[in-house]
Amino acid sequence: MSGRKGPVVLVIPEDVLEERCDVAAGTLLTPSRAGAVASSDIEGIFTLRAAAQKPLLIVGGNGWNARFRDAIQRFATQNALPVVTTFRRRDIIDHRLPCYAGEIGIGANPALLQHIRETDVLLVCNDALSDINTIGAGYMEGFTLFSLPCPQQKIVHVMPDHGDLNRVFRAELTLVAEMDSFAPALADHMPMAQPQHRCLDADAARHLFARGDP
Repeated sequence: MSGRKGPVVLVIPEDVLEERCDVAAGTLLTPSRAGAVASSDIEGIFTLRAAAQKPLLIVGGNGWNARFRDAIQRFATQNALPVVTTFRRRDIIDHRLPCYAGEIGIGANPALLQHIRETDVLLVCNDALSDINTIGAGYMEGFTLFSLPCPQQKIVHVMPDHGDLNRVFRAELTLVAEMDSFAPALADHMPMAQPQHRCLDADAARHLFARGDP
């Protein structure tokens, strides 16, 4: 009910299942929520993006709806930012968009992984950078996509739970925020001028990664 949402496993002793208790009708837990992101932090993200020559956006996790997905897609498209989805989260981004570059995780395209290693600014939205989504060498070798504990990339890491931030990889900027406030804030910010240096044309990248070229 708080922080990063996901499956929950309850281990209950068998004798407890045979007990009875009185619970007031209508008793519900209210999920806790992270605060809205500050405008100064949004400005900081755009400043990093403007200075980057090889930027990349990674989106993942759950809790996305049509409005939040549309917002993050508008942000990526308006700012010429290639976007990658995490393992089994491909539905966050419309694959027909020129900004969509692929999926990381198990079986990720080696060409895409190599491009991620070469990025200089990485914006990670709603993913904890777990072992699955940081497989960078061999099979199921997590936490190898970035240098430990300090990646060579400047990482902006945004999560609804502070416990996931700086847990494995140290970020340049960490923000505790829900995507329902963060994604629209990015999309509503004035797009930056088209960069003079494009690390990778997103449409060309999509074809490159699809072919699996090194």
